[in-house]
Amino acid sequence: MIIPLIDADDRMSNYRASPKLTGPAKLLHDPQDTMLNSLDEAMQKISNIYMQALISGTHTPELEISLRGLEMELFELLDQLYKQHRLKDYMKYEAEVTRQMIIYNMLKRLFGYAPDYEEKTE
Repeated sequence: MIIPLIDADDRMSNYRASPKLTGPAKLLHDPQDTMLNSLDEAMQKISNIYMQALISGTHTPELEISLRGLEMELFELLDQLYKQHRLKDYMKYEAEVTRQMIIYNMLKRLFGYAPDYEEKTE
C-alpha cells in the first residue's frame, strides 16, 4: 500500500486559527454608536496586548496592572450600556467580554502567569 505524501504548502493553505484565539468577535452595530465603538476598541486592545504578552513571554506584573485598568474600562462601558437600558447590546457585549476574559485567564494559567488556586482541606 502506497501512502501519498502531503505537501506542507497544502496543509498551510487550509490552516485556520482557532476562532477562540483570534481575538474578540466582530459584533455588528451602527458605526456612529460611540459607546459600542469604544467597547470594540477596548476589546481589541486587550486582545492584542494579552496575546502578544502571553505568547512572547513579556507578561509582567506591571503589565498586568495596566491590563486590569483596561478590563475595568470594559466593564464600566458595559455598565453604562446596562444603565441606558440597551439590553440587547449589553447581552452581546457582556457575553463576548466574558468569553475573552475566560480565554485570557486560561492562557495565563497555561503559561504560568497566574497562580493555581487549589482548595485545601484540613
